[in-house]
Amino acid sequence: MNEKKEKSEKLGAEDLVQEVKIAGYVVRPWSFGKVVQVTQHLDQITGLLSQSGVKVSELDEKDMGKIAKIVMPVAPLIMAITLDVDKEEIEKLKADDGILIMLTIVNQNIRYLKNFIGPVVDLIGKIVTAITDTLG
Repeated sequence: MNEKKEKSEKLGAEDLVQEVKIAGYVVRPWSFGKVVQVTQHLDQITGLLSQSGVKVSELDEKDMGKIAKIVMPVAPLIMAITLDVDKEEIEKLKADDGILIMLTIVNQNIRYLKNFIGPVVDLIGKIVTAITDTLG
C-alpha cells in the first residue's frame, strides 16, 4: 500500500473540515499555534460564564442571551487570531458576515472548543441545527 493511501485511510471526520471563504476571508481550522493563541480567550469566556452565575451543566435556550453577552466581546479577538487580521477589521464586518464567520470557526474547531466550554458549544449546536432545519 502506498504512503498516500495509508494516510488517507487514517483521516478522521475532523480532518474533513476544509477552509471556507466568507466575505473575502479564508476561514481555516486552527493550527496548533492558533489553539495556543486562542486558549487565553477561551479561558476568559469560561471564567466570565462562571462569574455570571450561568450553570454550564444546566444550560438551555433561555440562557442564550446571557451567553451571547459574555461571548460577543471576546469573539472578535478569537476571530482576529483565526483570520490573522486586527480586531478593528473584525469589528467593521457586516453583522451577517461576522456571525457566519464566527459560526464557521465554531464548526471547524468544535473538538477544541468542547474542551473549554462544552455545554455552551452543545447548546449553540442545537440552536444552529434548529435554525438550519427551519430554513430547510
